[in-house]
Amino acid sequence: MEEALNAVYRQGRNGEAIGHGEAIRPLEIQVVRAGTFEEVMDYAISRGASINQYKAPRCVSFSPILGGAA
Repeated sequence: MEEALNAVYRQGRNGEAIGHGEAIRPLEIQVVRAGTFEEVMDYAISRGASINQYKAPRCVSFSPILGGAA
């Protein structure tokens, strides 16, 4: 899958594009149950996020959203 991505992604994986020897982590895709994005949105709004500016996250590492797994 990663081979199909563009050169910018591949350079980032090798640490070339970011600098300081850092590299981005491997692509990780997880399948979630139906309704997960609505639950995350409801959680964000309950914590003060604006419904008009809410965007579904591309990456989540906030422990309460992950159920304490992070």
